[in-house]
Amino acid sequence: MPGVLAIPDLDCARWRASDAPGEHGRQAAHSRRAARPRAAPLDLKSSNSAVCSAWLTHGGPVRTVVWVDVAAAERLASELLMPLGDRWLHVQAVAARARDAAVAVDPTERDLLVTAAWLHDIGYAPSLALLRFHPVDGARYLAQRPDVTDRLCALVAHHSCARIEAEERGLSEELAPWALEDSPVMDALVLADMTTGPSGQRFTFPERVAEIFSRYGDGSVVQRSIARARPVLAASIDRTFTRLAAAGQPM
Repeated sequence: MPGVLAIPDLDCARWRASDAPGEHGRQAAHSRRAARPRAAPLDLKSSNSAVCSAWLTHGGPVRTVVWVDVAAAERLASELLMPLGDRWLHVQAVAARARDAAVAVDPTERDLLVTAAWLHDIGYAPSLALLRFHPVDGARYLAQRPDVTDRLCALVAHHSCARIEAEERGLSEELAPWALEDSPVMDALVLADMTTGPSGQRFTFPERVAEIFSRYGDGSVVQRSIARARPVLAASIDRTFTRLAAAGQPM
């Protein structure tokens, strides 16, 4: 299918023109996918499909299908990350936190949120860590999979303000193929990741920031990145807490 991305809110996205419907968009998306290296299917295309009404920034409403398979994502994450010990504990806890926060997003996108949570750190797997910048390494790997949508790749690529660390590392160009999404799904993914410790501990956001600062040295690229990203991350978490409270499920 073409790379048409489903977004629930009018003001929630900045997408490439090639992701828009229309002949040019279809041809561009087809060419982009055709150029990808082929890999064994991840089998994210499953009965867990969600049909979403979307309003893309170029124009009117469309209908599209977002395929996600939470179980397939969990299997892939376990294969890649289980040997890494604490990293696997962290990812399992992030996925559980995402399930708890899923009521903050549209029902049609809850499986997408949890799938992204399972996959957000796969770029740490040694076999994938070509750049040693895990958001891009993970997104590049997923982009080779024929059943993975551009949107899922983008959620992995941009999770937890990765764009700021990309700037600090001089890797903005490597991140550029994926559009930055500003949406309830991304906000909830930030909450899940940034309130979970490196071994799966449940943290508040200030505790998580303090833990990151203690783990990385003064002036390190990670510490600089988190310091810059902190207000953006906090805003995403606050919006998610507000949505959860409005849904009658405070966390």
